Amino acid sequence: MSIQSMIFEFDMPEVCNGKALDDYLENGWFRDGSLMSRYEMIHFREQIYSVVPLRAQLNGFSFSRSQRKLLRRNSFLTQVIQPITFTEEKEEMYQTHRMRFKSKNSPKTLKSYFIEESSNMTPFETWELSLYDGDTLAGVSFFDVGEKSICSILAIFNPAYEPQSIGITTMLREVEYALSLNKEYYYPGYVLDQPSVFDYKKRLSNLEFFNWEGNWESMNYFDPTKAANHIIRSKLTAVLQLLDRSVLRQLHLVHNEQFFYHVWHQTFDLADVIPAPMYLECITPWAHKLNIQYDLKQKEYILSLHHYYAIFAQSSDPEEIAGKLMDIYHEMNTSASYQQNQLSNLKQQIEYRLSEDNRTHLYSNGNKTDGFIELAVEGEYLTLYISFLTSEDTYEVTASNGVREIQAGVYYSLQEVLDALKIWVNKKSLGKV
Repeated sequence: MSIQSMIFEFDMPEVCNGKALDDYLENGWFRDGSLMSRYEMIHFREQIYSVVPLRAQLNGFSFSRSQRKLLRRNSFLTQVIQPITFTEEKEEMYQTHRMRFKSKNSPKTLKSYFIEESSNMTPFETWELSLYDGDTLAGVSFFDVGEKSICSILAIFNPAYEPQSIGITTMLREVEYALSLNKEYYYPGYVLDQPSVFDYKKRLSNLEFFNWEGNWESMNYFDPTKAANHIIRSKLTAVLQLLDRSVLRQLHLVHNEQFFYHVWHQTFDLADVIPAPMYLECITPWAHKLNIQYDLKQKEYILSLHHYYAIFAQSSDPEEIAGKLMDIYHEMNTSASYQQNQLSNLKQQIEYRLSEDNRTHLYSNGNKTDGFIELAVEGEYLTLYISFLTSEDTYEVTASNGVREIQAGVYYSLQEVLDALKIWVNKKSLGKV
């Protein structure tokens, strides 16, 4: 999966109010803590979703009957709008909010949500809307102000007032405030392409969504089947339906949380992470991880051995990729049996002819496509790794002291390997380097 297939961007603007904020919001960006961000997909509550940025056109906006009823029901709450302030009471409320959403990546404190810890300055013009029941703070929401827009950021509330739907109430009060300032747009943040806890935002009228192609469209025309999440899932499902049971039993869909960390930091070349938000993973009995990704940009499947070790096939045809996966799986099965038979015989000879001080064991090396069944001969300070390469019909021996490896030799028969091992043992190479 090419990470260029989707949009993942963040920015730390020096100034982000007035027209500068409007321009960001117009292009699908939203406030993400102390940054401006836009990302097409998200990992949320152990699942992958597409992100759907929203805005409400305020020209001709009207509240629904149920929204007017909620505003009347909560009319007893006193409203205070002022520049953002931080208090212990709001901090405690924020911590309750964090626990409710169980987000590992959310800022640890309310202040750090809005301002970098190393600074007391912010490029945003951030205000708060507080609702009081007498002297008790029932809830508070925070929003940024632009030249022609208001952008909602966060709403938190006192759990005792949960029956009053405080979060929805503050959103509606923010819209009222935006209307009083003659703003053109109200940006409530985003929803997901599937039903979620954010869906209360969809109840606003005159709602539009950002289509990730640079345009805003009426929410009435939103089609979840056109979202990246649905497209990738359906493409991978098409492959699953073509696999035989022997392979299908080993396969599962991975929701790749690590992808979202490394896409921000551009560290895929340093990390053993598949550069895709979702992929199919087939774990073989020999420790190999065969992966199938779908690249939205190229509109093709990529079949590879784990991350960057080897790409076996690329195709737009799910049948071709499914067939190639099954071929590789069964070829590895045949090859593993042959390798294991050759090395088991060698293991028996080593244990019979060489010193008992050297331990031997067979294991699988999932990073190799040939010679992946290996025999380790362990001494006190040095280990010899022996592979049988089916493509060459040869034994390959590598020596390692735990710090570096050297190729000890390539041999064409079991006897040649045994003779070479005797030299290593007689020189006490397995004992002291």
